[in-house]
Amino acid sequence: MIVGSISEEQDWGVCIVGTGPVGMALALEFDRLGDEVLVLEAGGSEIDPTTTEASRAHIVDSRRHAPMEITVCRVLGGTSWTWGGRCVAYDDIDWMPRDFVADAHWPMGHDEARPWYRQASEYLLCGSDVFSIPYKKELNGGLTMDFVERWARKAKVILEHRDRLIKSMRIHLSLNTTVIALNLSSDGLCVESMSVKTPHGHCKI
Repeated sequence: MIVGSISEEQDWGVCIVGTGPVGMALALEFDRLGDEVLVLEAGGSEIDPTTTEASRAHIVDSRRHAPMEITVCRVLGGTSWTWGGRCVAYDDIDWMPRDFVADAHWPMGHDEARPWYRQASEYLLCGSDVFSIPYKKELNGGLTMDFVERWARKAKVILEHRDRLIKSMRIHLSLNTTVIALNLSSDGLCVESMSVKTPHGHCKI
C-alpha cells in the first residue's frame, strides 16, 4: 500500500531503496513470505520529466556510460520503464576478483546465485531459467554457441506487478522519497539509519 508519510518512530526490519526490477522483486518476495517491508521510491506513480531531471549527471566518458536519461528512471518501476527486456545469466568471470577494480568482490559465489535464477526469471517474465543449450553441431570460423539470451514477454515488468505492489498490506510504499545519506556505525561496517527527503520534509529512518 502507498503510505502518506514515514514515521521516524517506527522500526523497520527491512527497507528497500528503489522499485526497479530488483527492488520490485525483493519487495514481492518479502510479501510472499509474509514479512512487512518499507519500500522507498524517489519518483511517483507516473513518469514525471521534472523528477527525472534530478538524476542528471556529468558523464566523464560517453563511450563507457549511456546518457542518464535512458539509464535512470525515477518512477514506480524504475528502469523497467526504459528496459528492453533482455535477460542473460552471469558468466563465471563476473564473480572473479579484478585488480583493476578496487574492492570489486562479491560476498557469495556464482554457485550460490544459480538456484535463484528460476525465481528471477519468473519476475522478469522471461520463461525458463535455462541459459545454456546443448548445441552439438560444429560451427565454422571459431564460432561457438553455448548460451542463450531470453527476453521478457513484457519489457515494462512493472505493469505486470504494479497492482500487487500497491495493494499489498505488507508492502509499505513511500513515493517521492529520496535517500540523501547513509548513516554508518562508528566502525563504518554497517548502516544504522538513512536520511531521506519526502514531500513532507526530511526525516531519518
